[in-house]
Amino acid sequence: MPGNNEKQPSESLTVCGRLQPVAAFFVLLLVALAPTGCSVTRPALGGISVTDPSGTVAGQVSSVVVSNSVDVSVAVNGNTAGLGVDWSLLCGGSMVTTSNPDPCGTITPVHVGSNINMVYLAPPYIPVGNTVTLTATATGDPSQSASITLTIVPEPVSIQFTQGFLPPSAMAAAGTAQLAATVSNDPTYAGVKWSVSCGGSACGSFNPAATPSGGAAAVTVFSAPSAIPSGGTVTVTASSIDSPQSSVTATIQVMPISVTATIAPNVVPMGVSATLTAAVAWDALGQGVSWGTPSCAASDCGQVTPGACVTNQPASSNTTVCTAVYTPPSSLPSGTTTLQVAETAVSVADPTKSATVNFTIAPPPPISVSLTATPGAVQVSGETALAATVSYDFSNSGVDWQCNPACSLTSTTTPSSTTSTSATYTAHYKPAGPVPSGDASIP
Repeated sequence: MPGNNEKQPSESLTVCGRLQPVAAFFVLLLVALAPTGCSVTRPALGGISVTDPSGTVAGQVSSVVVSNSVDVSVAVNGNTAGLGVDWSLLCGGSMVTTSNPDPCGTITPVHVGSNINMVYLAPPYIPVGNTVTLTATATGDPSQSASITLTIVPEPVSIQFTQGFLPPSAMAAAGTAQLAATVSNDPTYAGVKWSVSCGGSACGSFNPAATPSGGAAAVTVFSAPSAIPSGGTVTVTASSIDSPQSSVTATIQVMPISVTATIAPNVVPMGVSATLTAAVAWDALGQGVSWGTPSCAASDCGQVTPGACVTNQPASSNTTVCTAVYTPPSSLPSGTTTLQVAETAVSVADPTKSATVNFTIAPPPPISVSLTATPGAVQVSGETALAATVSYDFSNSGVDWQCNPACSLTSTTTPSSTTSTSATYTAHYKPAGPVPSGDASIP
């Protein structure tokens, strides 16, 4: 054991290549390193990189849409211990009263090495102040940090026409159509503003001119102009009231009225009435046609009796269909065998639009009779149904039934069916007794 006069070896520690007493180590570590010329390497952080993981936005990102994510990374220089960085978030909180445990969003993971991507997920609601600050702190030296502030923005406002209430491709002048539009991500639920433009001053109107977003409960009625505008079209626009730059448009062709007319049959026999038909396309108010007086080269051209009009046939073109009955004159001019007649149908809504049908009046063909039996073969104890069709018998005198050899016939004098040129009469045939060889006939 050393004596009292022996020099005790002092405990020492080598710091920066010099022996320092242990007792003085902590003091020297704090105050003596600089005078001795010793230096300490501290980790240094570079700028924070924020990028769009989808690649839609190129380069550095400065804003993030709510509930969307971005990739975040930072380079750590001098990180000899490889301790990496710790991440933290700072924002003004959220004004949303519902449960929102992460008002600033989340960053995953909160600790990572150098140059490794983190994922920052923006909060579902915009925080107070609209920004979130991301801070990376060197784990080995908390005095070293880097920060970046991101703006949190709402989902972009978008608008589209609502299914079931889409603008039609064409409309009648003065016609109406129900329209609706849906606004997505409308932050103030302000709804839709409606407008229309065209090549003239009168382009139509909306009632109401502003609606909520949605479907049947948010419908506006568009009334097309009463006159065809220059270019023949109008453009309707639905705009978000909160974000007017978000809008959707549709072009509608404003259609003029057109009229077509037909008659059946086209050759009208004397004593037979014919059916006139007029179709008025794009007749928005369903006013139909007025029938003119028949014209021909004789003093008596027949008579037209107006019938009913049915609208929206089909609905897509606002077509109104009107019918009338034409009755020919009782006789033809002396020395003629036919008579050419013209009949005109005029649109009530637009009298400048009309259609004329030309047809012929002629003597009726000779009366003819056709006979059918169902079934065509009859047993001795059986029977069959007979049908006699008489054409061009305008007196409807009917038929006389005869059979050879004798038979039992049950018939009616009233036609079972009629057309404009024929009548059909029926009877039931039953053999009266044994039938001789050969066929029985009904003259």
